[in-house]
Amino acid sequence: MNRNLIFLSIVWIISTLAGATPSTEVASIVANGSGCPMNDPRFNVNGDTILINTEPLEIFISGDDRFDRQNCQVTLNIAPAAGWYYVVEQIQATGYAHVGQGVEGSARLAAYIQGQGFGPTVEQRFQGYTQQSFRLQSSEAIRSSCDEDRALNINTAIRLLNRNSSRYGWGYLTANSQTSVRIRWQRCT
Repeated sequence: MNRNLIFLSIVWIISTLAGATPSTEVASIVANGSGCPMNDPRFNVNGDTILINTEPLEIFISGDDRFDRQNCQVTLNIAPAAGWYYVVEQIQATGYAHVGQGVEGSARLAAYIQGQGFGPTVEQRFQGYTQQSFRLQSSEAIRSSCDEDRALNINTAIRLLNRNSSRYGWGYLTANSQTSVRIRWQRCT
């Protein structure tokens, strides 16, 4: 009888230790920047992906306008379960550029975990004349600290610069309203 009890206890301990990965829980989300919404962004967790919805970033220059830019930094507090940390596997945002002759534009997506310095940054540049959709995607993994509540920061920035000597130029650039973040949970060692 004691052997059966010991065996069942060992099976229970092993199954508990090897248990399923925790579900992703976002404790809070806030946004700061010239292009951020007045209200906090909305989010939806779908398995290992967090979909962040904000107002789209949008800029337009015309005539003798020389420069415009907007950015929005979203801060996610992802609550790790005890004994776990998360790895950001992929961050993605999309947008659209319509830039006239002599005008330059850029869209940038950067991410980092609070206290760890800057992580991956991806940027796409546009030279006028161009009209295209774009996708900013980083698959460079960044890892949170074990058992620490550290915020994940995601910064999206767009800019237009009129380099025409005649000073007349135009451009339109937008970063869409949805950013996706795919994470994976790992046990602390």
